[in-house]
Amino acid sequence: MPVLIILMLTDFVLTYISVTAQYAYEANSLMAWLFNLPFGWSLLARLVMMAVILIPFWLIFRKKDRYKRLLRMALIGEGIIVLSHSWWIIEMVRAL
Repeated sequence: MPVLIILMLTDFVLTYISVTAQYAYEANSLMAWLFNLPFGWSLLARLVMMAVILIPFWLIFRKKDRYKRLLRMALIGEGIIVLSHSWWIIEMVRAL
């Protein structure tokens, strides 16, 4: 679970940088409003959102066999997202 949290936070920071630099835009309207807030408030809101998602997930599935499978799927998905956002940052820096 700590790796998933780190990936989710990394994803948030990379997206925040990309969106505020106007290199990318957030298509998810639920998340888009976060990037109009100052970074501290945006991060706090994202942490609350993560807690709302991850705490029930952990409480419900931690003692079941499906937990490991679901966690692996979440890690793969979040890893792909972080890699794509990292690519955006690299391309943004190259364009400068």
